[in-house]
Amino acid sequence: MVLAGGDDAGAKTLLEKSRENLLKKQTRDAVELLLVELSLARLASRQGEFDLCQKHSGEAWRICRMHYPADHPETGRCYRQLADNFTAMEMSEDAAGLYAKALAIFEAHLARTTRSLRRPTPLS
Repeated sequence: MVLAGGDDAGAKTLLEKSRENLLKKQTRDAVELLLVELSLARLASRQGEFDLCQKHSGEAWRICRMHYPADHPETGRCYRQLADNFTAMEMSEDAAGLYAKALAIFEAHLARTTRSLRRPTPLS
């Protein structure tokens, strides 16, 4: 719902309930909260609620850094979301650096994946 840009109020309600349910079962450091926090940040950004956007982005970034190495695609996704948020707040210089970091991570991951697909497999 968040990506499609349809029913923002419905998406927000579902995401907040998901966050609440996850927190009943997990700690606030649980990796399962990452997507929820990123989605809530995206919604808040789209609605111009930049303080709320920064809060959710910060939580997503904190969780991401706890669970993923600096070169992991999820870390790249966090950089990209943070950059999207800065873009929405018209902070394009800050966004540009984050987009560059995200792109570097995605390109490196793609290169590693491509190399592993090209390796010949030994015949049995």
